[in-house]
Amino acid sequence: MEVKLAPFTHDVHHYALLMQTLYPGAAVREHAHNQLNEFFIITRGTARASLDGAEATCPKGSVIIIGRNVWHWWGNPGEVNAQNFAIIDPPGVEGALALTGRERRHDEPWPDDIERSPETGRILHERYGFVIKDGSADATA
Repeated sequence: MEVKLAPFTHDVHHYALLMQTLYPGAAVREHAHNQLNEFFIITRGTARASLDGAEATCPKGSVIIIGRNVWHWWGNPGEVNAQNFAIIDPPGVEGALALTGRERRHDEPWPDDIERSPETGRILHERYGFVIKDGSADATA
C-alpha cells in the first residue's frame, strides 16, 4: 500500500487527509479504531470493503464511512491500482502509518520486509487507538 498524507504537524487539528493506493492483490487487514472516524472516497479502480462483516464491491466514486469501533478492511481484487482519498477525524492515523510503514520513492521496489509484530500491535493500540483482533499486529480474523 502506498500512502500520501498530510503530516500531523500542520495547523489543522480537526482532521487529517490522506490518499491510499492499494496495488492489485493488496489488502489492509481487518481492524477497528476506538478514537477516530474515517471517510473514504474511491478515486481510482475498484475496491472490496467490509464493515462489521458486510462486504461490498466499491467502484470509483463510492463513499465508505467508517465509524469508531467498526471492524473493517479493504482490498484490491482488481488488476489495476485502487485508490482512495480519506478524511480522518480526528487526526492520528497518519502517525500510525508513519510508524508502521516505510518511506519509499516511486521508482523503488516495494518492500517485503516491513516488520509486523505483537509489539507493533501494542503501540498501534496504545498510541493510536487501533483495535486488531487478538491484539496481534498480524491478526487477520
